[in-house]
Amino acid sequence: MQRRNSLVLLLSLAPLCLAAQESSVDTSGFHAGQWGVQVDASGNLMGVGILHFTSARSALMLRVDFFGEFLSGTQTDALGATSDAKDRFADVVVGLGKRFYQMPRHKVRSFQSIGLAGSYQDRRQTLSGSAYTFKTWSAGPFGELGAGYWITPNLSLGGTAIVSAGYSHQKTESPSSKLTENGWFVSGLNVSLIVGLYF
Repeated sequence: MQRRNSLVLLLSLAPLCLAAQESSVDTSGFHAGQWGVQVDASGNLMGVGILHFTSARSALMLRVDFFGEFLSGTQTDALGATSDAKDRFADVVVGLGKRFYQMPRHKVRSFQSIGLAGSYQDRRQTLSGSAYTFKTWSAGPFGELGAGYWITPNLSLGGTAIVSAGYSHQKTESPSSKLTENGWFVSGLNVSLIVGLYF
């Protein structure tokens, strides 16, 4: 995972390198009422964001990140007996915020975003007929730094880094016990590659 994050971070810096090679200034800009769609990938999560520009340099942002995994197999005990095993996992993150763009330098724009996000994770394992569940939800503010290289006025490639913090609630259940936990969290840099389309 560390190697993958390093690769993503390196690729996210590509817009800055491309800017140094451009000799002409990009004069294209956004306008109030314009829409955009952003697709991003970070670790196991895939995300889709919708942008609605309120001015030439700011936009409202709604983003949804998701991941799902559904596994099935068999479990073998020490005596050689087998039984069915299933593992289901889902992770959804929804965020709402505002993004602020800087003036373009050549074909590169940097931007910052602030907002609130909430997430929900649900995992259920079934082993030897017994179910084990883990559920957690969290909510809090986030901040984002990013940059994009505009290949055309309607298409950009770039990267972002997000930090977040907030409140978390977790509940774990097994056939013999239940555990409930509440607390606070701080999440470090979450680096993503992004593709943007603008209409």
